[in-house]
Amino acid sequence: MLRTMQFYRKVLAERPKLRDLIRIVLPDMQGPLDNLELICGSAVFAALHTDSEAVARALAHLAEAQIAFAREARRWTSDRADAFCHQHAVMLKGNILIRNDSAILISPDMYRDLVAPHDARVLEALGGGGIHSCGRIDSHAAAFLNVPHVTSIDLGQPELNDVDAIYARARESRIPLIRVTAGGDELRNGTVRRRFPTGVVLVHQAQSLNAANEIAKAYKE
Repeated sequence: MLRTMQFYRKVLAERPKLRDLIRIVLPDMQGPLDNLELICGSAVFAALHTDSEAVARALAHLAEAQIAFAREARRWTSDRADAFCHQHAVMLKGNILIRNDSAILISPDMYRDLVAPHDARVLEALGGGGIHSCGRIDSHAAAFLNVPHVTSIDLGQPELNDVDAIYARARESRIPLIRVTAGGDELRNGTVRRRFPTGVVLVHQAQSLNAANEIAKAYKE
C-alpha cells in the first residue's frame, strides 16, 4: 500500500495539472472493532460477553497499530486542508475515518463501554476524525456522537436511517453529517437548505453531467 502511494506521488509530481486535481488519501484502515472482527470472525461477538478483558487487550493493540500505520501513510497523502481529509469521494472534517460497520451488531451500551475508548484513542492520536457506519445506525448515533475527538459522522446508507433525528442530535454537538442524500427537486428549490441549514455534506446522484451542472447552478442561486 505504501509503495502504491509513493508511486502516485512520484508520477503526479511530474504532471502538475493532474497533481492539482487528484488527491492521494489514506487507505481504508477500518477501525479497531472491524479489524478484530476481520481477524477473528463472528466469534468476537461472543467473546465480548465471555472474555471482555481479552477483547479489550486486542482492541488496544489494534488501535495502536492503526495509529502507527496512519501516521506513516499520511506522509504520502496529498490532502491539503488542515484537519480535513477525503474519504468515500467527499471531504470530511477530521484526519481519519474510522469504519464501525461491526459496531451496529452490538448494543449501544456495549459499544460505549468496550469499543468507544479504543476509537477515541485513535481519534485523539491523529488529531480528531470521523466515524462511519453502513446500515441502520439510529440506535447508535448518540454513542458515536459522544466519542471523544469525533469530528464528523459519515452515513454509509442514509436511506435506512432517520436522518433528521440524527441531524438534530449532531447539530446540538456541532458535529457535521457526511454524505446526506439530497433529491434533485429539494436542491433546486432550496428545501434542503431549510431542512439542513448547516453541518452537512450533501450527495446527489445526477443522471448526467449536464443535469448535475444544472442542479448545482440552481442550488447556488
